Amino acid sequence: MRKAKVKKLSWYTARCNFRSEIKSKRDSGAHLWEEAFFLVHAISKKHAERKAKHLAQRKKRTYQNFAGDIISWRFERIVDVCALAAKSFHDGTEVYSRFFSREDGLDTSVRNKA
Repeated sequence: MRKAKVKKLSWYTARCNFRSEIKSKRDSGAHLWEEAFFLVHAISKKHAERKAKHLAQRKKRTYQNFAGDIISWRFERIVDVCALAAKSFHDGTEVYSRFFSREDGLDTSVRNKA
């Protein structure tokens, strides 16, 4: 009988975007965006994406701000998932980096395809 091969867990960083919707009497049409980075322990990049999506969806929240506006935050998308070289973490451990250029306000990031 063959033993099942145990897949080793690796660390990944998932970069996620969140978008706010603001219900206000002023109807400014303004939206805020949040970019969050999740540290995920997974057996593959696809597995890390699934875990990050689950974590990000749990951040959904609605509240009333000081001006009486109703603010709702929702998960928009996973921008990037990168495998980390580090096996342990301490002050100064790099958990995300990218090369990018900004043209006409667009983020034209070069994604890590690891």
